[in-house]
Amino acid sequence: MWFLGLVILSVIGFGIWLYQRKSPVERDQQVLSDALWVDQVDAELALAKSLFEGKNPDYERAYTLLQNLSQQHELPEAYMYMAFMQQQGLGHPVDISAAKALLETAHQRGSDEASYYLGQICQAEQDNAKALYWYQYGVARGNPNAQYQLAKFYLHGIEVEQDIEKAQHIWMDAAKKGQVEAQYRLAEYLWQGQYFAKDQVRAKQYLHQAVQQQHPHAIALFKQIQETQGFNTDHSIDLQYLKQQAFAGDQAAQYRYCLAVLKQLLDTEQTEAVIALLKQDSQQQKAYALSLLGSAYYHGWGVSANTRQAFQYWTRAAAKNEPIALCSLGFLQQQGILLEQPNFAQALALYQQAAQTGEVAALCLYAECHLNAVGTAANPLQAQQLLSTVAKNFSVEVNTAADAVYVLALFYAQPLHVFTDQDKANHYLQQAADMGSSQAMLDIAHAYLNGQSGFDVDLAQARAYFEAAMQHGHVTAQTQYALLLLDGHGGGQDQAQAFEYLQAAAPQDSLALTHLARCYEQGLGVVVDLPRALSLYQQAIALGEPEAYFHMGRLYAQGHGVVRNIDQALEWLEQAKHLGHVQAAKLADSLQQEYE
Repeated sequence: MWFLGLVILSVIGFGIWLYQRKSPVERDQQVLSDALWVDQVDAELALAKSLFEGKNPDYERAYTLLQNLSQQHELPEAYMYMAFMQQQGLGHPVDISAAKALLETAHQRGSDEASYYLGQICQAEQDNAKALYWYQYGVARGNPNAQYQLAKFYLHGIEVEQDIEKAQHIWMDAAKKGQVEAQYRLAEYLWQGQYFAKDQVRAKQYLHQAVQQQHPHAIALFKQIQETQGFNTDHSIDLQYLKQQAFAGDQAAQYRYCLAVLKQLLDTEQTEAVIALLKQDSQQQKAYALSLLGSAYYHGWGVSANTRQAFQYWTRAAAKNEPIALCSLGFLQQQGILLEQPNFAQALALYQQAAQTGEVAALCLYAECHLNAVGTAANPLQAQQLLSTVAKNFSVEVNTAADAVYVLALFYAQPLHVFTDQDKANHYLQQAADMGSSQAMLDIAHAYLNGQSGFDVDLAQARAYFEAAMQHGHVTAQTQYALLLLDGHGGGQDQAQAFEYLQAAAPQDSLALTHLARCYEQGLGVVVDLPRALSLYQQAIALGEPEAYFHMGRLYAQGHGVVRNIDQALEWLEQAKHLGHVQAAKLADSLQQEYE
């Protein structure tokens, strides 16, 4: 009987559940209602934020909206925004105590950001013990900004026992989450060997990440490393750095930023605004504005080309001894533009006057006159002396006449001045190579290899110039020549000879070391030796060679010489990707799509 009673009760209970259960339509309506509620709340939060951050703020309405949201829905974000308004004195007198109370409420509602901001306030009040307390709460909830700050406490031993290793690990985790300050500090300290063991490979990875987020100090450090380590020039990074400096108030950078906009190198949508600004400044007789407007009218940058208008602006700027305007007038004299015939003597005099200011462009143009007998007798030694003074701007040294001519090639190839001329750059590059400049030979070889700077892809020519540079003792050229020889590009294939060249270059060149490993891996000019290949790849990785990271990732993806491990492969490929290796990025994306 008891069993029958249990069955009857179950049936009755199931019937009641079915009766009370919402229909599918009602359930869908409830889901939609919940989604609309979330959208409405988000919209109200966004509106409140726009009201206190916008150009025409309405602090009272913003605060009222936030109060309603906090009272009706207990939203941590609403408390956060109200705290910000109290802290900044937006619509109310500054009230730090009220801000802290609101942040504590947000913290109680689960906000990790509130914990971080409470730490910030306590630190500003020089209460490091409480700051540490709040940062630890923020870290426990996964806030990367709190991680960045907590790591600083461990790094410097503030209210805790100093633990540099722990600081580094906390920053590494924050950097992985995209915390840009942690990325930059890791890059800085790992590069310099300050606090942490020197590791320039990892430093470059973190620096690359921070630069991608346009961190101004990271961009500056990247530029500094480029100049001191001889990295290939990356003008996109230069332009980012220039923009940061310009917006920070650097007047020289502001001039160059305006020039970059006019030349359509960045922020092209700002062209009209730059022209308007220059015209406004020209009315105040500012020399830089007069000079730039002259260049704009001459080249048709943002305005209709008008040589006479350009001449008038340059003349006004030259009266103030503005060097670029003086050089521009010198150029008109040299070319005979607006004149019956060229006036080389007058051109030389204008270049000389401009060169006395120390302006790089003026020194180069004045030196060029001495080199080519423009307005004066040919004087290669004088040209070499003048160009040696500006060579440091291009991270080269001038020891020979060929070096001096190479500096002129670099000058004309630079995008950020008004005299950029790729044809002239290529002319002087060829001349420098013919005079024995191994660097010029190498540049021409790369131009033919990659189809850059007005050169068509020509592997035979690339190979010839790499070989010529190699004969002048250039190790990088030896590596590149060996690679073409190894694969038979641009001529015959000789893997045994290529192997010998790579072996000779490997002690000084990480790319040679990488491809020496490839020879051992694939049996190119030598017997296959996978353990030797892996060892060489690891050595190249220790030197920071992106190509070696890529090949190691490839090996783990294929299971060639190692146990196949996709996670390990992705780790190597990600490291190569962070160092700018395009092929590694593609392979990593392919693996992730295949195994996700």
